[in-house]
Amino acid sequence: MKGFTIISNLRGAFWLAFIVSSAYGPMPTASACFRCGASDHTLTQRMTATESLNKLMTDVKTNDKIWLFAVDGRKRPYNFLDANGVLVGFDVDIINKVCSIIQKQCKLVLAQFTECTITNRNINYPGRGLMSEWFDGCPGYAMSVDRAGAFDFTDPYLATESSFTVLQGNPSLFDPDSQDYSSFTLTHLNGAVTNALCLARLKKTFGNIIVAANLPEAKELLLNGTADVLFSPRNAIDGLEVLPQRVRCDSGGVGIMLKKGSQLSAWWNPAYETFVLSGGYEELCLQSQVKYNATIDCLPPTYAANLIEMNDLSFDPHSIPQVNDPKVWLFTVSGRRKPFNFLDSEGVLTGFDVDFVNAVCTFANKNCATVLSEFTECSFTDRNINYPGRGLMDGWFDACTGYADSLDRENAFDFTDAYLRSGAFYSVVPGNPSGFKPDLDDFSPFTFIHLTGAYTNGQCLNRLNKTYNKIIIASNLPEAKAKLLSGEADVLFAPRSNIPDLETLPIEVHCERTGSSIMTKKGSALVSWWNEAFRSYVQQGLFRQLCAESVFKYGYPISCLTAFDGQHN
Repeated sequence: MKGFTIISNLRGAFWLAFIVSSAYGPMPTASACFRCGASDHTLTQRMTATESLNKLMTDVKTNDKIWLFAVDGRKRPYNFLDANGVLVGFDVDIINKVCSIIQKQCKLVLAQFTECTITNRNINYPGRGLMSEWFDGCPGYAMSVDRAGAFDFTDPYLATESSFTVLQGNPSLFDPDSQDYSSFTLTHLNGAVTNALCLARLKKTFGNIIVAANLPEAKELLLNGTADVLFSPRNAIDGLEVLPQRVRCDSGGVGIMLKKGSQLSAWWNPAYETFVLSGGYEELCLQSQVKYNATIDCLPPTYAANLIEMNDLSFDPHSIPQVNDPKVWLFTVSGRRKPFNFLDSEGVLTGFDVDFVNAVCTFANKNCATVLSEFTECSFTDRNINYPGRGLMDGWFDACTGYADSLDRENAFDFTDAYLRSGAFYSVVPGNPSGFKPDLDDFSPFTFIHLTGAYTNGQCLNRLNKTYNKIIIASNLPEAKAKLLSGEADVLFAPRSNIPDLETLPIEVHCERTGSSIMTKKGSALVSWWNEAFRSYVQQGLFRQLCAESVFKYGYPISCLTAFDGQHN
């Protein structure tokens, strides 16, 4: 694969690079090393390091954890059920090989692919199974710019390309080489890397995109004329025509997709690299093509040579840094609140919240990561009461950024010190056809709507001494806007001062106690260390500096709370 980028963050901890498990025979011969792109000198270095490395393996304490890898069993030749119902395929074989090298207990488990990743409004989010740790990794997923905001990945073990599929004969006359796709309806699979963000990175203009639940549904959308083109990483689909043009949505190949902060890659990557350098990977690829009578999209032979070049073969195993606190604190964002957290035109997760979390965690000397998740995994509303979301309570992540510390929310959550000013606003259809007036005390003639989990709810209206009647709870902003535009609701009560297609009335009210904070599960240890670090960060003037720089960086007025006396005002 041309232009392939090697991904490895283990330069300083490549502690298994030249151990070869007894399952693969003795240390490679010189000829075997030449196949890997190594020199005689390289072979000598490997053999010199063997004794100390074997001692290191002996010193590793036994770990009885069983690592689970989830596949859906529908991707022949990578993972599928044979005629007898046995799970087989290249993914199965390579996981077994690599785990045996590092002497880890590993098992494959069947799970629907949506337990690994899902698509919601053109953003890929982690699936329930991965976040709830039903399993540890999902093999066979392409690394991409936008997926980096939601997942970690191991080193790549397969190459990938993406393609466009149409009905036989291409009746819609779709041309992949065109820059303008806006006259065609495209479809892609739920959770796929072949999404709107990839099309944007390819500098394509596009219009309607339908997310299909699975491949049969995508095929049916083509067959019944609902969609013109299927955009996918599959180069052969029964009954359809895959056009010959190929594009790249990935950022470095196909690896094992992990929950942010997973420790799996720390042992997988060096064991896998050992497997590659021993010649075992190349041999497995050749054997698998015969075994499964199919083409395996393996990495090119130059991959092994590049690994050798990138890693220091004469390393000292005693120089491996010890991590005192392996815990990675996860802060979730929805990726839909520009300029606080959003995916840029390339699909990179960015924004003030991302910068802020990185800054305070660095100041606190904590390992932290920002991860995408739907906002309902933080909080949702049921019968006018805000409850903690599944993601926060099940430990998918440790905290939710940018949530106001309202009186009613404090029954369900803990909060850090506030860092942003908050406010609430009334939005209506342009022209305010219902004649709503925010300064009235009696709102009962009007139907209100707010987002599930929002603190702009009936309890806030009570605290504002407003009389009201009917309140509708919307599952997301598009639904709320649709109900306003259809006349089903008159007023959207929300913490947003600017909503496209709506008119925000010029009155601001307050539902919060102090401002927008980091929201955590009750009893979280995060609040204590975060507040200590954040207060010092503020006192040293660093927070004020970050806020000022962010105004220019994102071209948006960010209302930071820079006064600090132990409580924010």
